[in-house]
Amino acid sequence: MGHALYDQVGYVGGARALVDTGTIEPKLIFPSTLGQTTRTKLLYVPGHYLSLATGFYLFGVNYFTEVLPSLIGFLLLVIFVYLATGQLYGENAAKWAALFAACSPYVFLFSLTSMAELTVMAASVLAFYGSLKLPTKVRPFLGALVVLFPVMFRETSVLILFPVLAAFLQKKELKTRRRDCFIFVLVTFLGFLCLFKWPLGGRPNLMLAQMFGGFKDLYTDALFFNSFKPSGFDWIRALISRLFENIRFLFRLSPFTFEIYFNKGIVFLSVLLFCVGAFRKSLFEFSVGFMGLSLCSLQMAVYAPASFRATRVFLLLTPFMAMVLGFKMARWQISNRIKTVIAFLFVVGSFKYGFYNLARQFSLVRTQEQKIIAFIDSLNPERDKVFIGPFWLVSPWVQSRYPVRWSFLPANKQTFEMLQAQYPVGTLLLHDSELGAMPLESLRELGYPLAQEMRFDGGRYFVFYSKGGPLQ
Repeated sequence: MGHALYDQVGYVGGARALVDTGTIEPKLIFPSTLGQTTRTKLLYVPGHYLSLATGFYLFGVNYFTEVLPSLIGFLLLVIFVYLATGQLYGENAAKWAALFAACSPYVFLFSLTSMAELTVMAASVLAFYGSLKLPTKVRPFLGALVVLFPVMFRETSVLILFPVLAAFLQKKELKTRRRDCFIFVLVTFLGFLCLFKWPLGGRPNLMLAQMFGGFKDLYTDALFFNSFKPSGFDWIRALISRLFENIRFLFRLSPFTFEIYFNKGIVFLSVLLFCVGAFRKSLFEFSVGFMGLSLCSLQMAVYAPASFRATRVFLLLTPFMAMVLGFKMARWQISNRIKTVIAFLFVVGSFKYGFYNLARQFSLVRTQEQKIIAFIDSLNPERDKVFIGPFWLVSPWVQSRYPVRWSFLPANKQTFEMLQAQYPVGTLLLHDSELGAMPLESLRELGYPLAQEMRFDGGRYFVFYSKGGPLQ
């Protein structure tokens, strides 16, 4: 899970650049994207950058403003889950739904980070509630625009159109108005295409490496995208192979980790809701199940169920799962005492897991932060040029030394030359495990002779400077 949270560096750096220069300029460089012709270097849609930049502009840059959008997203998530569930199922169900949403362990975990997950969930449930309050006559058109709002925070949030459409159909006046539902879906689809033609299009695309490559191809090798040209049959075969492999994994016993079994649980719960909703003709349950199955299909076609990236994909379901579970709990014919015990156990278990992961994250990063910063500062790196270093080490230094640019180590000499052609590369700090991809001789030919060898925190590191650097 740890390296996925280092996306915070990219988000915070891009938001600070937006405040300083008026453009979202990422400070984290992925060498794998250097060979692609794009209109922007951004990998992600701009919504979360804008929310972070607003806090930085109003209150300055500090730890509180870095997590402020997530904290506000947490409050909005709970409030609008309560309001939306109350609109659909009544106040008792709304209280349970708000509890389930607030105490989800991943909601708690991400609420104290600079990641985009809380703003994505908050924008999605806000759009859902807004669609419920629209006047009937304008619902097909304005409803589509409301659904497209959270797409500015993450592309997969367009899938909320399924619960929105189900909520429309549950209204008596729309049960026979198929034309309005058709207009709603059509406008949503066309609006989504327009957004990704402009202004959200033109970004680097890593799907090729995600499907056919590994870590190197995904992050550090620009040649992979230029040399590997799969046919349509190759794509179909890769998708089918990945789906079957991941479906087998779902039914296989594996060592217990919360992430793996959380992901498996979401898949099976989505199937259950889909089947129960279809059997009982409950449109909203059916739609949430269908939305879950859509996300599951996307996740299993691209990511492994055991990955933390898959967990982040599934988090979009949290508010809608909470609404359904709140409705089920409110209708469950058991004593209030037993319900209280269930709620207590859920809260204690969720917060224990959330606190545990937060403690682990901060122990790995925060407690080492000053030590890492002092170590890298002692190297006297060239801050006006791109700094290359291992992601598991350098993120605290990059965060504290804005506007330093940071890049993964290119996978080969040609990709390194492409990086040099676009950005001035300064200091390299490489772990000994990285020298297999970029040998000392290749670095010397590129103008980076070995300057010194050092040990830090049990690891062996090599330092290189560009011509004119501190030790040249």
